Amino acid sequence: MNTMGKGQVWINGQSIGRYWPGYKASGTCPACNYAGWFTEKKCLSKCGEASQRW
Repeated sequence: MNTMGKGQVWINGQSIGRYWPGYKASGTCPACNYAGWFTEKKCLSKCGEASQRW
């Protein structure tokens, strides 16, 4: 499953559920300031933690 992107995992015709790679988000989260234009890097949270939670 290392080469797969996210999606469904099927084994012998049976779905065993959804899958997506677990990785750590890189970098650190700067202080959040809502003033100004929105960008994709504005007000990030949980930087450096796992991308999946059970």
